[in-house]
Amino acid sequence: MKKNIVLTILLIFLLFISLETNAQIDKHLTIGISYNQIMAYLDQYISMSKSSDIDGQPRYNGQTSDNLAFLEIIGDKRDISQAGLMFGIPSDSPDIIVRNTGILIRFMKNVVPEWNGGTEWVTSALERISTTNKPERIIMGNKLIEVQLIKVYGIACVTVKHKNAI
Repeated sequence: MKKNIVLTILLIFLLFISLETNAQIDKHLTIGISYNQIMAYLDQYISMSKSSDIDGQPRYNGQTSDNLAFLEIIGDKRDISQAGLMFGIPSDSPDIIVRNTGILIRFMKNVVPEWNGGTEWVTSALERISTTNKPERIIMGNKLIEVQLIKVYGIACVTVKHKNAI
């Protein structure tokens, strides 16, 4: 029962982020990364499928088999507009935390390959957010990386989009 509630909350949160954030994406603002680059080594954990388009852009969603990590990719497969990873941080499951941390590290390396300190920054940002409850943002090149935490639900979200996307 608890797992279904968490899954429902995660899906609602993902939908909310998608509708609110992605409805404002300028189709011409991309992050210079392909779908295949984002999915490198992640496809062994996350099963993706085509979803409904948003603002005329293709959208792909996927999740782990236990529904505790979700990935959304928006844009042309050759040059993506936005990517977001949402994952659970269940206090009662260290194995899931380790796996989701690995997914997060791979996601960062795939989406921002030019940033050598990206994984360190995002893990430090998560630590800071756990005490401040304020989202953290950083711009690397043409990419805006944002990290959010919903502590009460044990959910973190990392999004990467063009720095000028609204």
